[in-house]
Amino acid sequence: MTADTSINRADKVRQRRNSRSQDRVVRAANLSHVRPMANQTVTVRGRGMGSPILKKSSTQTRRKYYVALDTAGTEWSMPAIPMIRPGWRLLSGLIVVAMMVMLVVVLATASFQVKVTKIAGIQRLNQADVEAVLDLNGKSIVTVDPAALRANLEKAFPELSAVAITVSLPANVNIAVRERQPILAWNSKDKLTWIDAEGVLFAPRGDAGGLLTVMADGNPPMAQVLPSAADIQTTSTAAIITPTADPAKQRVDLKIIDAAALLRTQMPEKSNLVYTTLNGLGWTDPRGWKVYFGLNLENMAEKLTLYQAIVDQLTQKKIMPAVINVENINAPFYRLEH
Repeated sequence: MTADTSINRADKVRQRRNSRSQDRVVRAANLSHVRPMANQTVTVRGRGMGSPILKKSSTQTRRKYYVALDTAGTEWSMPAIPMIRPGWRLLSGLIVVAMMVMLVVVLATASFQVKVTKIAGIQRLNQADVEAVLDLNGKSIVTVDPAALRANLEKAFPELSAVAITVSLPANVNIAVRERQPILAWNSKDKLTWIDAEGVLFAPRGDAGGLLTVMADGNPPMAQVLPSAADIQTTSTAAIITPTADPAKQRVDLKIIDAAALLRTQMPEKSNLVYTTLNGLGWTDPRGWKVYFGLNLENMAEKLTLYQAIVDQLTQKKIMPAVINVENINAPFYRLEH
């Protein structure tokens, strides 16, 4: 009994040892497949929301595809395909490339080239002259700058008081203008210039009807143009005091336009309105004398009344004057000799 018992005990000890060895192998195998624990995100709390100190690196996952075969329980693994996620940079680049392609197509296509320009509102102007200044024939519509075209027209044709330009696809350029209406013609040394109601000087073009013409020995008196706020900021004090010399901003003194219109209603038929830099406005009377109302164009109604009174007195006395001057109401005079 004692020997059998010792044998059983030895077997049991060996079995326990074998069992423990196998348990160690299994535990070791299990530990080898356990992944290390990922670093937990640590956040810092302050005034704003918590921000992680450690961030996981982003990785692009690849999507796998499996194809089932005819044999049951078998399948074919396709190569992994990366997932493409386009960003804003790629999208912006595609938009830029598309716009460049469209621009090249528009520039090279004849359908987008300007051939005919529609001009509305011209009366005395010639359309051919306007088109020569615009120079749009054969140009692509995308190169047309309405602001630059308007500036060129206003510079080339001072008689235009308003210019509107619209551009539309595929190749349409519409222009609407308004011409100034002359009310006075100024003839200085055989050089004729028209003047409108705003005092703008421009070259005669076409037929304006029966305009009142002033025969002058010089240019008409000009109104002083005050500098704008932009000019004051960009110009020195000495330059501001000097009147502007820009022809586009020059205007005839409106007083002489009003005075000429008033004298026209009072001067006799077949007489010419004249202007001299010494004696101012007047006219040549068919009865043989010249009358001047002076450079000071105020009180024209009183001067006309005074002139008529002087003419009546000289007629009664049968005096034939050469010149009558009523520039100074308080000291009018007449001269007999030429």
